[in-house]
Amino acid sequence: MGEIKLTPEQQQAVENTGGALLVSAAAGSGKTKVLVDRLLRKVLDTDEKHDVDEFLIITYTNAAAAELRNRILDAIFERIALEPENKRLRRQANLCVKAEIETIHSFCAGIIRENAHLLDISPDFRVADEAESGNIKNDVLSDLLEELYDKGDDSFYALADTMGAGRDDSALVTIVLDTHTKLLSHPYPDKWVEKQLEQFNNTDISDVGDTVWGKTILNHVSQWIDYWLPKFKNATEEARLYPDFQKSYGESMETALLGLFTLKEALKNGWDSTRNALFSLTVPDSKGRGVSGYDDIKAVRNGLKAELKKMAELLHEDSEKALSDIRKTAPEVTGLLKLVLEFDKRYTAEKRRRNIIDFSDQEHLALRLLVSRETGEPTETARAVSRRFCEIMVDEYQDVNAIQEMIFNAVSKNGKNLFMVGDVKQSIYRFRLADPTIFLEKYNTYKDYAEAVEGEGRKIILSKNFRSRKEILDGANYVFKNIMSRSFGDLDYTDREA
Repeated sequence: MGEIKLTPEQQQAVENTGGALLVSAAAGSGKTKVLVDRLLRKVLDTDEKHDVDEFLIITYTNAAAAELRNRILDAIFERIALEPENKRLRRQANLCVKAEIETIHSFCAGIIRENAHLLDISPDFRVADEAESGNIKNDVLSDLLEELYDKGDDSFYALADTMGAGRDDSALVTIVLDTHTKLLSHPYPDKWVEKQLEQFNNTDISDVGDTVWGKTILNHVSQWIDYWLPKFKNATEEARLYPDFQKSYGESMETALLGLFTLKEALKNGWDSTRNALFSLTVPDSKGRGVSGYDDIKAVRNGLKAELKKMAELLHEDSEKALSDIRKTAPEVTGLLKLVLEFDKRYTAEKRRRNIIDFSDQEHLALRLLVSRETGEPTETARAVSRRFCEIMVDEYQDVNAIQEMIFNAVSKNGKNLFMVGDVKQSIYRFRLADPTIFLEKYNTYKDYAEAVEGEGRKIILSKNFRSRKEILDGANYVFKNIMSRSFGDLDYTDREA
């Protein structure tokens, strides 16, 4: 079989050095071949000639890691077939068997075992599966709730009264366990809890739009306006071309368009200003019996009219009442977060007693070893680990979370020897607390590879699909160009992303 010729972009992904490299690789664009070729080039074809075990290669699953290891071995054996006397090639094949090609959790578990004495745990710990850890959680939480019902504080009783509807506390158990899971997606859960409590108890805020919840709603209103204003403006301008339509609907269209402009300006002045403008925004009925036809313009007009009811529900309370409601829930929220932290403390103690760790422990314990909690800088342990690797390759980078990102940066050379491959369009693991905005932040700030100077992060886009027929690609691109945007999907789907 002849050698597959790489595209110019693929060739750059294989050869480009000098800083962190982000490869945005669309489906079927040959990302695995690029990763393997890049590794082999550094192992076999450059002056430095690194060994295979000097690379840390992180994949998403154990199956993907095994497949990648086999792909690398196959590529080495192909070279051995051409150069059977080459001792270096045979050495790389042997080293590939023990090279660190693994999941992030396997890597973290290895770091923990090597440095267990720094964590005051036994190095012969066992990683519990989800079923076992779930049973332990239920037992620990059951004991904790029983104790708190006997001698809890006011915040716990407020929480129990709120969540205690029905004949048991199953709703409370569910919300504690769900909150605990989400809490562990943060690098430092206790710091996150402290920040949330500050927000609930902040008495200096006078506009609910300045709270994290108010900002989220007002941002949604802003995106809603950005969608409807140009759409309705175009429809109104088109309507002016038809006198019969104008006679029936012209005033309605002009009134609504003016209301959208007013709402856009009102957003600058906070919650109540936005709320008043939204409640004043109307799409009046037509004059007379209306007119037939003009279905496209009518669809825009009727669409806005229907959407207005949904938007009004988001801002149904004025700022003072909304702030009052938030502060009234402070005891319950305080009780919940205190309960979750106490549960985590006892659950951790029970795991240590049994000499086990769970899935999330692997990341959190590795983070404790590798990153200083006080400064955020890599520890001496991290610097020692980083010296083992000439490059760190991360596949499926769109599915990393904040903890994993901190770990990768800690064990790299200030992030400059990171090679990251992914495609935010294929990010499907937010329900597992992946954070695709980490990928997007680099995608939006890194320079194109041709413009980046030494030390700067750079990106390469592999958009050519070698797997699907043109008709399939045209259909998929048509759909995604019409539905994906920064506000829906976190990415504007342009010809470059197609």
